[in-house]
Amino acid sequence: MSSPPTGKDSANAEAATLAQKRLKRAARKLRLHRQLRDRTLRQFQRRLSVTWRPAFNLYDDLLSASLLAASNHSEQGWQRAEAETDFTFEALRRLHARGFIVASEIRPLLAAGFASGALARWRTLHEVTVVASFLSGQTANVSEAYMLHHQARAWFETEVYERHQPVIAPASPLDAHLIKDHRAMRDALRERYGATFTEEYGWANNVLGRTRLKLVDLEQAVGMDHWRPWVHLAHQSIHATYKAMRFDIGWTSTTPDEIIPVGPSNAGLADPFGCASLSLALLTRCFVCHPRARADDAGFLTLIDALQVRLGEVALAVHFSLAAADSQE
Repeated sequence: MSSPPTGKDSANAEAATLAQKRLKRAARKLRLHRQLRDRTLRQFQRRLSVTWRPAFNLYDDLLSASLLAASNHSEQGWQRAEAETDFTFEALRRLHARGFIVASEIRPLLAAGFASGALARWRTLHEVTVVASFLSGQTANVSEAYMLHHQARAWFETEVYERHQPVIAPASPLDAHLIKDHRAMRDALRERYGATFTEEYGWANNVLGRTRLKLVDLEQAVGMDHWRPWVHLAHQSIHATYKAMRFDIGWTSTTPDEIIPVGPSNAGLADPFGCASLSLALLTRCFVCHPRARADDAGFLTLIDALQVRLGEVALAVHFSLAAADSQE
């Protein structure tokens, strides 16, 4: 026989029923909110697409031209580079591929109206371009050091994993032979390039004659430190600074201070359009001009430069048009 329900059992049943009703009410509100939000976003993205269409068309042309130029140069030059052990060719080829992927990632962020997100991704493209510019002006030995550097840093990554492995992966310790191999490679590279080779930019220490290098040191070495203001602007979207919570390049001058925008915007896209297009053009030139540009390479480079300049002009024109319309509201 079951015991009769007590007052406590009745209270628990009522609480469970109330919780279920609240859950259903919340789910209904969520469904309605999703429908409204999805409809609003579709309408917004249609407007953004129309407003910025000329800039997107030019950006897509630039992506295609960059890929064609790099593919053509790679097909024409890889056998020579392999025969001559041209480490610079291989490093620049892979840097261009990496930069092209990042430039392609920036495109959907722009199309979605996330200017700060696009600029944050540009920060990566900028670093790739700076490294490519640096390597293109050095001997093949520097590119070799750059390509070997990740093997020296593997020891650092091993140490970090070992330190936290008992918590994040108790059943997955690193293989002892792998640890031994990473240590041996680190020691061999330190002996070859110096004790500071394992630093973040240790592969460039011997070239610049100092240690503890930062990205800004490479920028200065290749005359690209004038990009610092945009790099700092991009960092606002990467780090949790309070300034980033009071200012965003996608906000307009009429955004009330008491409102915190949490969605996309059709404003602020000119900077990431301009930065990404210029970095990709420079990166493509670094690769295609090593060791020298051929006649058909020169044609692509002329086209890329023209597309980049025109894209900057169009993006600024749209930006100022939107700003003028915003100020009149």
